[in-house]
Amino acid sequence: MRRTFALLLFALAALACGQNRTLLCVGDSVSWGYQPNDLTRSPGDKGFVRLFADWLGSQYGTRPQLSNLAIPGESTASYFDTSEIGGLLNSNYPILFRPSQRSKVDSTITAVLGSGRQIPYVTFALGANDLLEMLDAAFLAQSLTTQMQQADQAIQAADARLVTSLTAIRQRLPGSILLMPGYYNPYPPSRPEHPIATYAIPRLNAVIRARALQFSGRYVATDAPFVGREIELTWIGQDDVHPRDAGYQVIFDEIISNVRLVTGVIDFDGLATGAILPPRIAFQIASGAAVIEREADLAADGSYRLTAPPGALSLSLKRTHWLRRTITIDTSVGDVAEAHLVLVNGDVDGDNEVAIGDYALLSSAFGASLGDPHYLPGADLDEDQTIDIGDFAILSSSFGTAGDD
Repeated sequence: MRRTFALLLFALAALACGQNRTLLCVGDSVSWGYQPNDLTRSPGDKGFVRLFADWLGSQYGTRPQLSNLAIPGESTASYFDTSEIGGLLNSNYPILFRPSQRSKVDSTITAVLGSGRQIPYVTFALGANDLLEMLDAAFLAQSLTTQMQQADQAIQAADARLVTSLTAIRQRLPGSILLMPGYYNPYPPSRPEHPIATYAIPRLNAVIRARALQFSGRYVATDAPFVGREIELTWIGQDDVHPRDAGYQVIFDEIISNVRLVTGVIDFDGLATGAILPPRIAFQIASGAAVIEREADLAADGSYRLTAPPGALSLSLKRTHWLRRTITIDTSVGDVAEAHLVLVNGDVDGDNEVAIGDYALLSSAFGASLGDPHYLPGADLDEDQTIDIGDFAILSSSFGTAGDD
């Protein structure tokens, strides 16, 4: 009897815990779950948002409350006003005297926090409509160079508004996990929009990624799975850019693949003081037999931020003339901090061991500086732009060492 009572209390506690959480979604028609064959006014419990709320329910034991404030057609400009009539489709807004999405986000946060509930996750996706609004016959009749210039101007203006929007959200929700999906290209090569979309969408995604980093969010790249599958995953065959159910599933899968955050510091053995690290560095993430490659954001001090899926993972890093380093982590229940890596230097030929072949290559390039014909970047082990005795010393200290598998 006591055991049954205890289990009942546990179940009630889990239920209360789930009901105490709200998933807040901000964005446009993709976040709302729009499909051209369904124009029903609804609260937006569909598309990738529904799948994500269901997944959170599996993590919490009870599905969180959902507040999807996304408006079909919303741009970064109309986010601040009521000019986008797509708000009529979202039943979270009144038909008359509708507030802007910006205002609704703020009032919703106030109401949720005021009721004692939490907002552990926020999804935010805006910017694509700033580009789509340009795609008319007159725009496409212009040269690609002119189209690029106008797209760059639109992205620059959208970026400024994204900063304003995200600043307001972060001020209200400093501890929430902010997920920021990028955008896919719905246009196959046969479409006239394909050239400018191929140019503009990666640039918009670069802005979204930069703002995710600035506001401690997690960028979710969604573009790669759509390449070559535009007809299958979107309604573009019916002249509509929105995802089909399969497309929303792809976006959800990418969100889960980036839902955890791994942070730490990479010690680049032998690197000269003042050497410049790249802004991003590629990891391999293995979960069982599945392996994905993902870029981590890398700071000048070697600290990195890497998004990853939940589970028992192996992180592997091979950087130019440093040996491969592999560590194991577990993101099953949350983020992982202090996942530090020390990279051993000296792999001139890139075969993941320091041996006689590396000595031979370094010797052949000895004395060369950046710009000289026989300068070999892989032999410049301290990356001071000169191959000298310091590089020999680094190689000697690690001679006979092999990297991890």
